[in-house]
Parts: sequence; structure tokens; C-alpha cells
Amino acid sequence: MFFTKYNQVGNDFIIIDDREGHFPILNRVFIKKLCHRNFGIGADGIILLQKSEKCDYRMRILNSDGNEAESCGNGICCLTHFLHEKGLINQRVSLELVDSQVSVDIDQGNVSLAIKVPEKSKFFQKVTLEKQEITYHFVNSGVPHVITFVDDLELVNVSSLGRLLRNHFHFQPSGANINFASYKGGSSIFVRTYERGVESETLGCGTGAIASAFAAKEVFKLEGPIKVVHPGGVVEIRFSLPEQVQLVAKPEKIFSGQVNLKIGERK
Repeated sequence: MFFTKYNQVGNDFIIIDDREGHFPILNRVFIKKLCHRNFGIGADGIILLQKSEKCDYRMRILNSDGNEAESCGNGICCLTHFLHEKGLINQRVSLELVDSQVSVDIDQGNVSLAIKVPEKSKFFQKVTLEKQEITYHFVNSGVPHVITFVDDLELVNVSSLGRLLRNHFHFQPSGANINFASYKGGSSIFVRTYERGVESETLGCGTGAIASAFAAKEVFKLEGPIKVVHPGGVVEIRFSLPEQVQLVAKPEKIFSGQVNLKIGERK
């Protein structure tokens, strides 16, 4: 099985052309092993390119735990770059996701993803965690995100605190991605994300960048564009149209290869 490895701000994916529908999407053992950084290719998730009756293509997003995700901003950008490199699109593509559709543009390697302004967002909410009250903001930018602003990101134990918040009964049954953000003035915010489905901190998160910038716009009255600085790099969030939010970034192809389909077989 042929694949291509991509990343955007360190958020990495295995992209597979599955237009013939042969990928074993229900085999969680296989998916986990492909994403394993010691026994597989290594990635935060798998992106499947499939045929669509509604859009140019259908995109399936499989997290490294084997579960399917509703959306993935960085993954969408990476797939768009992949399609453009393969000559399957010119400068624009429409993608069918689990329960939504998106339009994406690419120009000289720069990818721009436009989504509708998140609805039903909640700001200045409170949740109690280990007897400590935490102020958070909830934004669904394709997947549910919780954003909490802190003074010093370096002091946050993202893996520990992120896991506790992600599994907090307040956000059940589906849980949420947890973003710890810091604003120090200007037009930039700094963000670290604990991703649901990966179940650890990732170097970047596209929908997390959108959600965090949207929260910063509300909390700190920022106009945009807002630069979101992740541990793995920087993306830009634009609010150029009243009904749209844009994620602008530059995905990178890492390498291509072929993997043994027997990798997921139990011994």
C-alpha cells in the first residue's frame, strides 16, 4: 500500500489514496500500528482520499487511536497540497467530511481553508478541576475545542492537565480538544494543544488554532489577522468576511513510501 507523509506545523499525517475503497477502515489495530512511531510509519493520524458524490473528493480522518474525527484543519491543508502536487486539482477543491463540506484554495504552496464562523460558542465558562476553578471558552471549529488562557505556557503540564480536562464529565460524552493559550499583546497568541484521539499534546492543531484565535478575538477584542504560534510553527487566522474564518498555512511533504499490509495482523 502506497502512502505519503505530510505535516503542517508538526501535526503529521499519513495520506493514502483510497478511491478504490480498499483501506481496512474498521481495523483499529492496523490504524494504530501505522501511526505508531516505533512499529509503524508514525503520525498523529491517517487521511484517506475517497470518491464523493457531493464534492470533488471525500476526506476521512482517522486519529492515531483508530477512531474517526469529524474534521482536521491541518489535515485538510495537507490533503489539498497532496491533491495539487498529484495534478488532481488546480487551485481550489471542495471536500466532503463526516457531516460538513469545506472549500480550500492553494496558491504557490500556501493553503487557505475557509470555514463558517463557529456557532453556539460559549465564553467565560467555569469548570472545577481538582478543587480549582478554571475559566474556559468553548468553540466548535469542526471539532469541539476548549480554550483556557494562561500567563505562562511553559508552566503548564499539557499532557496531565489536558487529559484531565479532555475526560472531564462536563465535556462528555464525546470529550473535547484542550487548548492552553497565552496572549502577550500585539496580534499573536501562543497555543499548546492536547488532542482528543491522539490523546497527547501535538505540535500543532489547525482547528485548535481557529478556535483559539476565535476565542482571543472575543476575549481580547482582537481584529485579526491573528498569528497562532504552536510549538511546531505558525499559522495565520483571518476574519476577512463576516461569515467566514480562514486558516492560512503552508503544509510540507516529508516522504512517500510503501507499507506492508500485514503490519496490522495479530501474532
